[in-house]
Amino acid sequence: MPAWQRLQLLWNSQVEPASHVLLSAIAMLRLNARQRVALGETFREFANLAAGALVLGQFLGSQPRSWWLMVAGVSVWLGMTGFGLLLLKEE
Repeated sequence: MPAWQRLQLLWNSQVEPASHVLLSAIAMLRLNARQRVALGETFREFANLAAGALVLGQFLGSQPRSWWLMVAGVSVWLGMTGFGLLLLKEE
């Protein structure tokens, strides 16, 4: 049996792939207001740590500065802070 037929058979089978089960479990996660606030603040704090490590860490070492790491640090900060603020948004 060709590989594409095996994949199609697996896709159409009654047994769900592990990734689909994991995604559906994540989608069903319900947080109360207190948990959302805690998770949102944690994401914002972690964003500050990541940005500090990737951006400010460039100036502490003796190696040449990496602009890509600085851009990555700012991007991580923007993404994680935005996600934290989304969690903190009132419904």
